[in-house]
Amino acid sequence: MNFKEAQVEKTEDDDRISALPDGLLCHILSFLPTKYAVATTILSTRWKYLFTWLPDLDLDDTLLSCPEDGIDVDRFTNFVYRVLLLRKTWHINRFRLLCCEQYDVSHVNAWICSALWRNLKELDVSFYAEEFGMLSSDIFTCRTLAFLKIVGILILKVPFSVCLPNLKILHLCCLKLADDDSIRRIFSGCPMLEELELRKCTLENVEMLHISIPSLKSLALQYCRGNYQIVLDATILGYFKYHGIVAGGYLVKNLKSLVKAHLSVWLTRDQMEEASLHYGYFVEKLVNEISGIKFLHLSDLTLEAIDCSHCSLPTFHNLTHLELGVNINGWQLLPDLLDSSPNLEVLDFVEGFLEHTADEWNLHCRLPERVPICLSQCLKEIVVREFGRCEDELKLIEYFLSRGKVLKKITINTNIFQSWPSSICRRLFVFPKCSKTCQIVLGTCQDNEYRLWTAEGEKTKVLLDESLCLE
Repeated sequence: MNFKEAQVEKTEDDDRISALPDGLLCHILSFLPTKYAVATTILSTRWKYLFTWLPDLDLDDTLLSCPEDGIDVDRFTNFVYRVLLLRKTWHINRFRLLCCEQYDVSHVNAWICSALWRNLKELDVSFYAEEFGMLSSDIFTCRTLAFLKIVGILILKVPFSVCLPNLKILHLCCLKLADDDSIRRIFSGCPMLEELELRKCTLENVEMLHISIPSLKSLALQYCRGNYQIVLDATILGYFKYHGIVAGGYLVKNLKSLVKAHLSVWLTRDQMEEASLHYGYFVEKLVNEISGIKFLHLSDLTLEAIDCSHCSLPTFHNLTHLELGVNINGWQLLPDLLDSSPNLEVLDFVEGFLEHTADEWNLHCRLPERVPICLSQCLKEIVVREFGRCEDELKLIEYFLSRGKVLKKITINTNIFQSWPSSICRRLFVFPKCSKTCQIVLGTCQDNEYRLWTAEGEKTKVLLDESLCLE
C-alpha cells in the first residue's frame, strides 16, 4: 500500500461517523447541550446544519461563560435567537432554558413562545431575576405540552381559559400565584395531570389551596409561603410529600390509594402557643388522613409538632416501612409509633439516634416495657445512620436485638470515624439476640468507599452500593 492509498483509507476511517444517516447523527447530538451541538458545525460541511434539525434544545447561559468575565448576557441572547431562527424543522420535542443572569423578560417570553408554536412536548424554564416578572400566558394554552417545569421569580399570568389537555407533569418553583381562582383555573385546565409539585411558591394571597384532580398520582408541596388551607381530593394519589409549616386547615379525603408519604411539618412559635387549640387539631387530622399508607417518612420537626400537639396516633395497619428523623421531643413518640404500626417490617433512623443541642449530643428515648407487636412478630430490618457511639445508642440497639424475634438484619453506619473501635464491635457482637439469624452490618463511609468492620478490624472495602453481613 503506497502513501496515497494509506491516506485515503485513513480519511475514510476517520470520517466514518459522518457517513451515518442524518437521523442517527441528530439523535446522537440531542444528548448534548445545544451549545456543544452547534460547535460541531466546524467539523465539516457535512455537520454544518445538523443542529438545526435537533428535536431537543438545551440552552444554558452558564455554558457560554468565561472565568474572567462571567456570563455575557448579550452573547447568550444573540445565540438563542440564532438557534431558533436557523431551525429547519417546525417540531421541538423538549425545550430547556436555564438563565442564571438577568435577562429582559420580553426576550425570555419570545424564546418560550417560539418553542410553544412548534408542537412542543416538554418545557423546562429556569429564570432568575431580582424582581417578579410576568411570564407569557401562552404557556397555558399549549395543547401539545406533556411536561411543564417553571423555576424563577415570576408572576404567573393565568388566562381565564387554561387548555393543557395533554399535560401530565407540572412543576412550579419560586413563582407567585395571584389568588385562589388562578390556581383553580390551572388545575381545571389539566384533565390528564398525574404529577404536581409546588415548591417555594408565594401563596400569600391564596386562602384555599384546593387540589381536586381525579388523575393525580403524585403530589409534592414544599416550603410554600402563605397562611392557606389545603383541600385535597385525589382518588388515585399514590405519593404525597408535604414540607412546610402547619397549614391553616386540612380537608383531605379519598386518599385510599395513598402508598407513600413524606411529612416534614413544623409549628411556628406562635402556632406552638396555640398548638393545644386548633393547630394541634390540624396536625392530628393530617396524620389521621394518611393512616392507610405503606411507607411513611416523619422528619424531626414533624415528630416535634406531633408531640407539641398532644395528638393521638392512629393505627397504621398497612405500614411496613417507617423512616424517622431525630428530635428530643420526638423520641418520646417512638414507643407509640411502634405500637401504632402492628405490621412494620423496616425501621430506618435516617438521621441516627442523636440530636446535637447545647454543644452536646443527646438521646432521650423512653423505651417501652411491653414489647410492641411489630417487634415481636414482623420487624425484619433496622437501619441506623450516623451512629455516634454514645452509651444510650448502644442501649437502644441492645433493646432491639434482645426483643426482635424475627429480626434479620441491623445495619449501623457512621461518618464520625474511619474505623470501628474494637471495643464497640465486641460489645455489639456479644449483645444477646432474640433472633438467632439476625445479622449485624457495620459500615463507615469515607472517600466514596464503604468500609465494613468486624471486632478484629477492617474486614473489606466495597463500593457504596455493595454490602457485607456480619453474623
